[in-house]
Amino acid sequence: MIEFVIKMVKKALHVLEAAWFYIRSISKKLAEDDVLFLASGIAFNGILTMIPLMLLTASALGVFLNSSELGVRQLNEILDAIFPPQPFATSIKESILTVISDIIRYRTSLGLFGVLVLIWTATSLFDALRSALHKIYRLPKTRGLIASIIHHVGFVFLAFILFIGSNFAIWFVTLLERVALTVPALAALNLWSLGQYLPTTIVTLLTAVMFYIIYRHIPDSPPPKAAGIISTITTTVLWVVSGKLFGIYLSSFSAIGKIYGPYAFILVLLIWIYYSSIVFVIGGIFGQVYWERLKLKDSGRLERWV
Repeated sequence: MIEFVIKMVKKALHVLEAAWFYIRSISKKLAEDDVLFLASGIAFNGILTMIPLMLLTASALGVFLNSSELGVRQLNEILDAIFPPQPFATSIKESILTVISDIIRYRTSLGLFGVLVLIWTATSLFDALRSALHKIYRLPKTRGLIASIIHHVGFVFLAFILFIGSNFAIWFVTLLERVALTVPALAALNLWSLGQYLPTTIVTLLTAVMFYIIYRHIPDSPPPKAAGIISTITTTVLWVVSGKLFGIYLSSFSAIGKIYGPYAFILVLLIWIYYSSIVFVIGGIFGQVYWERLKLKDSGRLERWV
C-alpha cells in the first residue's frame, strides 16, 4: 500500500514538474521573443497578401469551373466558413468579394506581368512566417535568396490547392444535401443539420493541415514532427476558441459600430488578422518549448524533482 502511494505521488510530481517547466519556459519566451512585434510583422504581410491570394484563388477556381462568377461564389462559401455570422463579418466578406470581383472584371488589363506581381506579393507572408519561426525555434537561415523565393512561391500554390480542396469539399457537402432531399432513406438521416457544421469543420481541418506544413517546412531546418504537431494543435484550438470569443464580444459588448460607423468592419478585420498572428506565434512557442524539453531530456540535463 505504501509503495502504491509513493508511486502515485511520484507520478503526480512528474506531472507538476512538467507543467511548471512549460509555464516557466513559455512565460520566459513570451517575454524574450517579442511576440507582439513578430505578430505585427505577420499581420502586416497578411493584410498585404490577403487580396492577392484570394484573387488568384478565385481566378483558379474560375478556370476549373469555367466561370469567374462561380469561382467568386465558391470563395464566398469559404469566407462564410471562416468568419463568424456577425454583421461586421458580413461587411468584411462583402468588401473582400467586391474588390476581387472588380479586379476579375478588368482582368484583361492585368496580363501575365500582373499575375507575377500578385504571386510575388503573396510570397511576402510566407517570408514573414519564415523569419518569425526562425526566431522562435532558434534556427539559423541556411537557404539562399533564390531558393527562398522558389520555396515561398511553392507555398503560394499550396495555399491554392488547400483553398480548392476546401471548395470541392464544400461543393460535395452541398451536393450530398441536395441528393438527400430527393432520397427518402437519406432524408430521414437529417443530413441538413450535419451540413450546417461540415463546411466549418472542413475549413478548420484544412487550416490545421496548413499550420502543420508551415511549422514543419517553412523554416530552413525543419523542427521535429512532434514539435510541429504540438504547435499545430495549440494554434488550431486557440484560433477556433478566440474566433468564437471575438464573435461573441462583437455581437454582445462591442461599441465599435457606434464609434467608427461604416468603417468599423475595417478595424474588425485588422483586429482579426492581428490576433490570428498572435495565436500563430504562441502556437510556435508551445512547440519550441516541447522541443527544448525533449533535447534536455535526451541529453540528461532535464531538472527532476524526484
